[in-house]
Amino acid sequence: MELNLIIEEMIAADYTHPLQQLAYKELVERDQKRQEYLKDIADCQKHINDLEKEKKEYLANLELQEKTRKEKEITEILTKEIKEW
Repeated sequence: MELNLIIEEMIAADYTHPLQQLAYKELVERDQKRQEYLKDIADCQKHINDLEKEKKEYLANLELQEKTRKEKEITEILTKEIKEW
């Protein structure tokens, strides 16, 4: 917010002095870099969220596979015991 006020003040200024022009250019460049960093952070956060979702799905799938394996094992044991009777 403060940067926007400074930029507005500089826009209203005359900019005939080279130092004013340089300062304005540096402020604009800093703001552009800040915006790029914020975008990069947002992209990283989205990627992290996607990975977390993928991890949850993977773990749920592993649990399901383990449950299926145990059920199959129990069925085989029961089938074997029934045949022995």
